[in-house]
Amino acid sequence: MKFNLLTVAFFAFILTSCSSNETKPFVVDPITFSGELLFEGPNTLQSENTIKAKYIYEQIDVKPNEIKSISCQKAAIEFTNVPENLIESVLLQIVSKNHEMITVGTQSPVAYGTKFDLQLAEEIDLVPYLKDQECFWVLDANLAEDQMDEISMKLHLTLDVSH
Repeated sequence: MKFNLLTVAFFAFILTSCSSNETKPFVVDPITFSGELLFEGPNTLQSENTIKAKYIYEQIDVKPNEIKSISCQKAAIEFTNVPENLIESVLLQIVSKNHEMITVGTQSPVAYGTKFDLQLAEEIDLVPYLKDQECFWVLDANLAEDQMDEISMKLHLTLDVSH
């Protein structure tokens, strides 16, 4: 009986050792959203994705086939040219040519300040989007009133790369 328990414990240790999951953070350069002639209510701003999966692999020194997932650890919006109390809520999404749009994070209501964190969606994997040729970040902003002048915001992302 003792031999069997030791054997089972040994194999359990080997299996868990081989399937270890390490996560490395990756800070993304800010992504800018801007628009003008926006109207009260929902408005969509978009920015082409500049984060390429290949670049992430090189920066954190991991082979592409070793990546298990890329998720969002933190997403923050920084108002760079936005009048006070103009934006009531925001919804951040990502979409690509070959994949449907998914929600990354949201904040409602938006407390006015220069920067705020989004509440992140759980269990999303950005790998398929970042590998795709055409990918866009979409920011839906709900405005309290019409805005004829240009507004701009920056998205600050920290990704978790699991391998």
